[in-house]
Amino acid sequence: MTCAALTLVVLWDLAADDGGFVPSGTLQQWEHGIPSGATDAVWVTRLDRDTQNDAVEDLDIVLPATAGLTRPVLLVEHTTDLGPGDTARFLLDTGAGFEPLPPVGGYPGGGSAYVGAGGTLSTGLLLPQVPAGAVLRLRFEADASGAGPGWAIHGMRLFDGDPVPPVVRAVAGPSDNQDLLGPHRVEAEILEDVGLLSAEVVYDSGSGLVTVPMSPAGGLYTADLPAFPPDTTVDWRVEARDCNTTTSAVGAPFRVFLAAPTGLAGPTAPHTVDVEATLTWTPPVSPWSILGYVVRETGSATELPSATNALVVPIDPSWDQRFTVVAVYETPDGELEGDPTPELQLDVEVPELSAVEPSSAFPGDRVYLEISGTSLYLLEGLTTVSVGPGVSAGAVEVRDVDRATVLLTIDPDATPGPRSLDVSGAQGVFRFEGAFHIEDGALAPRITSVTPSSIIQGAEATVVLEASRRFEGPVTVLVDDDFIVASEPVVLDDRVTVDLVAIGAAQPGPHDLVLDDGRRLYTATLRVDEYRVPTRTACDASGPTGGMGLAGILALAAGGRRRSRRCRMPPTHESP
Repeated sequence: MTCAALTLVVLWDLAADDGGFVPSGTLQQWEHGIPSGATDAVWVTRLDRDTQNDAVEDLDIVLPATAGLTRPVLLVEHTTDLGPGDTARFLLDTGAGFEPLPPVGGYPGGGSAYVGAGGTLSTGLLLPQVPAGAVLRLRFEADASGAGPGWAIHGMRLFDGDPVPPVVRAVAGPSDNQDLLGPHRVEAEILEDVGLLSAEVVYDSGSGLVTVPMSPAGGLYTADLPAFPPDTTVDWRVEARDCNTTTSAVGAPFRVFLAAPTGLAGPTAPHTVDVEATLTWTPPVSPWSILGYVVRETGSATELPSATNALVVPIDPSWDQRFTVVAVYETPDGELEGDPTPELQLDVEVPELSAVEPSSAFPGDRVYLEISGTSLYLLEGLTTVSVGPGVSAGAVEVRDVDRATVLLTIDPDATPGPRSLDVSGAQGVFRFEGAFHIEDGALAPRITSVTPSSIIQGAEATVVLEASRRFEGPVTVLVDDDFIVASEPVVLDDRVTVDLVAIGAAQPGPHDLVLDDGRRLYTATLRVDEYRVPTRTACDASGPTGGMGLAGILALAAGGRRRSRRCRMPPTHESP
């Protein structure tokens, strides 16, 4: 194709003057001036006001003779913003009356005039060989209702050649889709009155501009864009070139994606207190197979896989509780994640343990467990504590809604290792994984010695008990009914000293003593020996209570074990 030269023949500069244009019409609405907010003068159907109804308004331009021009084309720069039912069109009178003069490529939409809001246009009018004095008429017609800013003419130029750029219409391309294989077709209607040099699609998928030639097919021009990976947005435009100009028509961007699940939902109660939450969602609609899902907490690095469209997720007190879910797809490029769901913000009040004392115990121990935290909602009579098999818990003493004490008894054969601590409250049962630990029994604290190891019935003794570790606090000594605690226990690190009395009727044999230091219960064994009346060979002024002290006497008396016994004095031999 050979490109001819383009020559400017006449310029009508309406910013400088009115160009000699002649207005006429029903209401004389054509005006020349500078609209509000503009810098250059134009011809317009009413300055700064909407057009009036029921009117036919003409603006005439006298044309020069076009004899000698190879291809006379009038290029009109104008803006249309017409009210409903109003029209704007071109007419030409070469001496035999006005006839319609459609633009090169026709009016937008294929009609016989401009309608609606077309924006700023550069329109070419191909003129026949016209004599001097031929008139171009711009006709605006308003119907009986509705109004708009109207029609504005910014300037006109008469060329010899091809000043009219190609017209690109009916641009169509892919919408958002899940097609990972492609191709993605783009179509456009391209009109060129002289000759088209090229037509192509220019696109950017995030890696720079790429050009794909378009080919004519069935009255349209088409191009196939390649396959794109998921989560790719493609911006594109159609460019058409003739000898002098290029027309660019921007298409709507499209995105290649893998669908997100929908309807992500969590707890709906107005006040939810829990350490976990059940999330549910609806599987996405996709041509690709779903292998599973991944649940993510936005404020942390937590990722939880799920094979189904529901999952019970733990709630950490430090989390923002903002969740999204993605589907994992099987695709030609392997396993790929799809789009995330919109973020779900939960508002779950999370129970939290701030202290567990002691946090561990040994097989055979009996310990007072103190728990404290936040949002536990403990309630006297309704709260229970469980540490798993091999551990029994007594009644819970609730101090307030977030603090309580319970006596734990650990079986001698309880399995060592971490234990979950289950605490029930007014809001339910909360599990705290690994909050308690059963230690190796070989290292258990214990009473290592009891001195003396036995007491005679009715006797009193100062007993010293030593432990394998220091006591945590003041010690209370608990005894059975055969003993009386006769003094306040004195604690020195790992040693307790206390005075004990065995009543006269105390059962002979081993007896358990329990030492309570407020944290742990220690068990020791103290034996009771039977009191035996000594054999006498002579009268003894002292009875069976001699050397026992008042407490022993009272204890022995209470036991009813005393007997009185006479003895005969041996005969006296005097010297003769």
